[in-house]
Amino acid sequence: MLGSLRSSSTPAHLIDALVGSLARAIANGELPAATESVILEVRWEGDEVVTSVLDPSSSRAWITRIPGKGLPRTPVREVLRLSGIATLLSLYGVSLPRVADPAANLPLTKIEPKWKLSEIVLDAPLRQSLDVFISVAANGRAALSAAGSLAKGVSSICALMVGPPGVGKSICAEAVAQALGRPLVRVRASDIESKYAGETQKNIKGIFEYARANGVVLFFDEAESLVCRLRAMASAQDKYASSVRAEILLSLDAHEGPVLFASNWDSFDAAFVRRCLYVLELTLPDRGLLRAFLSSLLENGARTTLGGEQLDQIADHLSEMKASFASTRSILLRAHLRAHASEQPMTYDAVMKECAVTSSALARVTP
Repeated sequence: MLGSLRSSSTPAHLIDALVGSLARAIANGELPAATESVILEVRWEGDEVVTSVLDPSSSRAWITRIPGKGLPRTPVREVLRLSGIATLLSLYGVSLPRVADPAANLPLTKIEPKWKLSEIVLDAPLRQSLDVFISVAANGRAALSAAGSLAKGVSSICALMVGPPGVGKSICAEAVAQALGRPLVRVRASDIESKYAGETQKNIKGIFEYARANGVVLFFDEAESLVCRLRAMASAQDKYASSVRAEILLSLDAHEGPVLFASNWDSFDAAFVRRCLYVLELTLPDRGLLRAFLSSLLENGARTTLGGEQLDQIADHLSEMKASFASTRSILLRAHLRAHASEQPMTYDAVMKECAVTSSALARVTP
């Protein structure tokens, strides 16, 4: 593009006119700085040379006219991409304004998914439900449309994951996003809520607009206060909760992308549950899942003397403790770090010692 504009057939002051049109459009806020491409054009109208900058996304043009007497009648029409726009303007001492991150003022956290569904230990029904949810989310509303009247009233591709802490709700959300090839955006209810009237609802609306514009998987973590069952409207707090819930429901109805909710509670607003395509219950792992989880944790090279029989015994003990996946991982990590500090492999006795520490701590937790 620069070569075309600087060719001998395009006089320097025509280039100046083109770049001037482009720079003024951006400086005046008429052409967004994030515009991906523009069309630069030189054409003749009678005795005048018309230079124009066209934004294809809005079909708006910014035009400069100069006298054409004595100038060669060679038209120029080039498409200039974003990087080329910045390069061209820089040659004339003009900088593109910095574009603000649209998520900068929203209470959300962007997460690059690291977990794959194949890496997670899940029971068969839960794995199958997640597989189907991923398939539906990948095909969008087309999957629902194909269901005909069966999908009547289903407006959102939404799943609710319910279960105690440490059973893998956040990891499952990452695995869903990874399988869909989309970024994951985590939102915590405590971050959304504001003391200012109407600000919480504004945050919810902004988060859904961001998800729609950027094609992300929305993940509402610790969502109890957003979607819990409401009491009778006895106080201002109850009315506030009702208005927040209403904004969530309206936003879900208008949203076509995948949305995941996670909660430790099991008491939810009926109108919200009706909008969930799946309600997935994640429970504390049984002995078989704990045994499989132990094997998966040790398969990537941690130094250990643990054999199959010892892993069976550890799984039995963890099951009796009602250990979660998270607490099991923590137990093995502490045992490994203790062994690593003394330059020894992780042993059965070290793991059982850490089990005792965790069991003692769990006994102090108030149900």
